[in-house]
Amino acid sequence: SPSIALLSLFPLVRRTILFILRADWDEPMILEIPIGSDAQLDIWRRFRREVHLHDPAKPLKETWDSDLIQLLKEASNYLDGIDQIIFSPGRFGCLLPWEALAQKAEIEINIATIPNLKIWPLIDRSPKNISSALVIGNPNEGDDLIYAEEEARSIAKLLNTAPLIGPQAKKEIVLKCLPKVRVAHFATHAYFSLKDPLDSQIVLADGDLSLREIMDLKIHPKLLVLSACETGMNSSLGGDEMAGFAQGFILAGAEAVLVSLWSIDDLSTATLMESFYNQWINENANNADALYKAMTEIRHCKDWNHTYHWGAFTLIGNISKYKTS
Repeated sequence: SPSIALLSLFPLVRRTILFILRADWDEPMILEIPIGSDAQLDIWRRFRREVHLHDPAKPLKETWDSDLIQLLKEASNYLDGIDQIIFSPGRFGCLLPWEALAQKAEIEINIATIPNLKIWPLIDRSPKNISSALVIGNPNEGDDLIYAEEEARSIAKLLNTAPLIGPQAKKEIVLKCLPKVRVAHFATHAYFSLKDPLDSQIVLADGDLSLREIMDLKIHPKLLVLSACETGMNSSLGGDEMAGFAQGFILAGAEAVLVSLWSIDDLSTATLMESFYNQWINENANNADALYKAMTEIRHCKDWNHTYHWGAFTLIGNISKYKTS
């Protein structure tokens, strides 16, 4: 499509290269910045210190993002007429919040990321005659997920379904429902394993759902949301092959997955999610635009203007609307 651009980031030893490809170009535009492997590692360390480990009582000035914001601003000069970006961030960039960076660069274009371009043809865009939804909230009834439980109830109401709260969210029920739903939302705990990403788990009421099990599923959701900590993390299986919850659910059949890149705040996340679904369902925004608007709303709240509160979520997969004409 002439309104879609592909951006692909290649972190190299001595520099970082960004390829921009459009349907109306014969060859890609190549942008280069002098961010080599040492600088990449420094950005990651500052990002972790300033965002992942954010302390509201002692907030740090964000310094990790300046070079990347400048790169996106330079890229925006070549995006006239583009309204959607498919972004492949490369290994260094897979753990960075590109939707948040686009906001900071004041680029108002819908973005969906693809950790590995090889999985792009696998994304199922064929319509399914499915209208039901699955919403799970606080399955292990932890006191630290009170707002997640409220989030699940609120979103279930928007989706016109009954949520599975606490002990109702049994693994057997979830596995039975997942192949039959158009939208799935998990407001729960999740744990990512850097040592072996296939051992990563989503917590349910009576057991955990592992990434190994997820990859064996056959599901068809238009959108699957993992409103839990670090669900967007990924790690190498050897070589350049990366694995994480997003890749697992897309390989299982999901069209798009919304995941987080760090340990999120329960209250601000619940507010962001309600805003996202309201935009997606009631305002008929596409999922990327709905995320952008929800992030903007949280960003302008006085107590939540740090990236930690509004920038954690990233959309992986297909850009689409809730309602189809």
